Amino acid sequence: MKAPYENPATAEPVAFRITIGVTGHRRIVDSDVLRETIRRIQADIARRYADCPSAGLRFCVLSPLAEGADCIVADTILGNDEFKDATIKVVLPMSLEDYRNDFASPRSRQQFEDLMAAARATLTLRDRSFAEEYSGLASNGDLIAEARRQAYEDVGRFVVDHCDVMIALWDGKPARGKGGTATIVSYAAAVKCPLYRVDPEQPARFRILAQSGERAAFEGLDDRFESTGHFNRQLQNLPHPAEYVSNIFREVFGRGKDVFEKGLARQTIKAIESQLMPYYALASQTAKSYQRIYRWVGLASFWLAFLAVLIIGVGAIFYHSGPVFFAVELAILFVISALILYADRFKRSHNRWMQYRFLTERIRAGFFMAACGLPVAPVHVRRRTGGKPNSDIWMALVFEEIWNALPGLEGISADNFMALGQFVQTQWVDHQLAYHRMTAARNQSHSRRLETTGAVVFGLAIVAASLHLLMASIFSGSHDWFLPRSLTLAALILPALAATVEAIRSHREYKRMAMRSARIAIELQQLSHRFKALTPEKLERTVLDIADLIQAESEQWLTMMAAAELHIVV
Repeated sequence: MKAPYENPATAEPVAFRITIGVTGHRRIVDSDVLRETIRRIQADIARRYADCPSAGLRFCVLSPLAEGADCIVADTILGNDEFKDATIKVVLPMSLEDYRNDFASPRSRQQFEDLMAAARATLTLRDRSFAEEYSGLASNGDLIAEARRQAYEDVGRFVVDHCDVMIALWDGKPARGKGGTATIVSYAAAVKCPLYRVDPEQPARFRILAQSGERAAFEGLDDRFESTGHFNRQLQNLPHPAEYVSNIFREVFGRGKDVFEKGLARQTIKAIESQLMPYYALASQTAKSYQRIYRWVGLASFWLAFLAVLIIGVGAIFYHSGPVFFAVELAILFVISALILYADRFKRSHNRWMQYRFLTERIRAGFFMAACGLPVAPVHVRRRTGGKPNSDIWMALVFEEIWNALPGLEGISADNFMALGQFVQTQWVDHQLAYHRMTAARNQSHSRRLETTGAVVFGLAIVAASLHLLMASIFSGSHDWFLPRSLTLAALILPALAATVEAIRSHREYKRMAMRSARIAIELQQLSHRFKALTPEKLERTVLDIADLIQAESEQWLTMMAAAELHIVV
């Protein structure tokens, strides 16, 4: 079945979006001078990434939208004509019902409501109201007051953790209470978040607070800029994208044609094909190319290391360690070092394979989420952990940009839920189930074969050592014979060969990958049973649960494979 749309593989470069967090005082004079300073801060941030085309640089504000500083910064950035398409994400410290009570005037409350309406995503850190949570408890008034203070500190820390850069409208004085501006500024410094400070009493000036230096403070954002640029360069160089996208289209929609044509609107199919599949093709092909580099360099390094041991053993036992053998060994060690440096430092094959594989699975899940008209969970990615930048976050943010570019799609309804359910079960669940069963069996077979090979080789090493010891005791003084020397060589290199086989098995993670796929297959089988006696609500919950399972397993895979990096010492 051919893809029914022309030019299916066109895909625009993904914008580099910088998230600005906000903290500051509630009582601030909203002046033109202050807003101009905020715009100059925005321009200074953009200047640091001048290599990014202006069309590819975007801003997002992450804010609780508290009265004063939060709303002023958000409104200024969203209204800055120099940088179009700015967005806003709102994180509320408490339930909306409780939060609305904290606005002192109708004007400030209306500004909050207007900015809330413009928000791309809203997260509430406490779903229940304080009255519900502390109902029936003695002295609940004091408890609620303390809970409010803690909620503001929690939301301030959340903003610091999940933004790229902070803007603080701070007078430099100590915090007046729990969760005050000074507390959040201090926390930002502790986790090395770059922070622009504006003194509300001198609103025409700003300065950068970075204890470790500006360059170190912006390290995480610089890494993400480089990774997003790499993604866009790969997109431009994608070989045969139209053919690859057509193959993906046939894989996803090729079976059960009548089912999907009844269940999906044509604009939904077109959006999936033209706006998701090209990025999937890029991520999939790029992941495979880096996987090949990583695996073949690892394999070559292990066997070259064994070859070095073999050559030295032959030289030492048969030729009295001639210098030529050490020269050959040195050359092999240089080759191993060069291969690993190429794969690890130059190509970054291990990290990029994992990252692009994760992105591939995320986009593939997006096919079916889009088909059902369901939103993905808002992306709130922690920018740094323990003061160190998180280098893997770019892929989640790239996916967010890709997903948010989709048009509004038709969702699950009483007219299409049966057909959509059959489509999701056949084309997603059953496909993934078959894949993981096959993967589990294949990896288990590889692991057992290598385990058996290693055990046999190690057993031969014991035999060789035993025979050598026996011959040495019986035929004393006969060590110059060919057979004793051969047994000496075998006793030397067979343990190295067994270690090489085990290193390959561990490097490929065959056993753990088999166990992982077997576990996923069991969970998918359980989810497959939920497609019986469907309702629209049950289908929606099931699709969301499948997406959660796929994402959780992808994240666990990332964690598991992070320890399988190539190193110079092999």
